[in-house]
Amino acid sequence: MKRLFIGSYISTAELVKAYPAIRADFDTVSSGKWVEQENLHFTWKFLGDVDIHSIHKIQCSLNQYLQYFNQELALGSLGAFSSLLRPNVLYVNLKFINDAHLQIYSKMDNILSGLGFQSDGRTFSPHLTLCRIKSSTAEIKNKILSYKESNFGKMSGFEINLIESQLTRNGPIYKLI
Repeated sequence: MKRLFIGSYISTAELVKAYPAIRADFDTVSSGKWVEQENLHFTWKFLGDVDIHSIHKIQCSLNQYLQYFNQELALGSLGAFSSLLRPNVLYVNLKFINDAHLQIYSKMDNILSGLGFQSDGRTFSPHLTLCRIKSSTAEIKNKILSYKESNFGKMSGFEINLIESQLTRNGPIYKLI
């Protein structure tokens, strides 16, 4: 069994430069597990534990989507799930120039449903997780809002990958499949 997800790595010069300062800034109002800079990605779909004999079928079925897409996306402001007052995830909003990513997501979700992976049935909301917050102070809301007008650069495109996630005590190790 391998723990798999479909994801796209994200990196811009602006985010690379700002990431250490963001971490330091939020360490004053929260504690949690920060995503290592080389692991920054957004998830199209989490597949979970997959039998190794099924991996080839997944790759073949998604072949037309496991590639580079020349579609611009911008890294915007910071946000939080589940709320600004009690967040458990700090993320960067991703903004696409059109709705092609929604069509890609929908088609991949339909293919994966046909392979036995349950559709989550919710609207796809691409975001770049920065930190899984364990605890925070009341000041975190204002800290997040202080990044409301932030812009962490643009990418001219993105690549969709099948990625293995090996969980370790020191955090996940990601490997392209």
